[in-house]
Amino acid sequence: MTAPTATATPTWLGPAMVLGGAVAIGFAPIGLRLSEFGPQATAFWRFLFALPMIAAVIYATGGKLGRPSVY
Repeated sequence: MTAPTATATPTWLGPAMVLGGAVAIGFAPIGLRLSEFGPQATAFWRFLFALPMIAAVIYATGGKLGRPSVY
């Protein structure tokens, strides 16, 4: 038997994801200001529109949590 080999992930992937998240969070106040609804209604609709993506992630992972990382 051979030991399983780990797949290498690019070293730039983590910082790119952090940068993308920061940009998305940075645009949040602009979207809120341009919205015709109040802050609570805007937050509700954002959550409602995010539910299909959240459900897809839960379905793709089988509804299980991943193994804790050492890092």
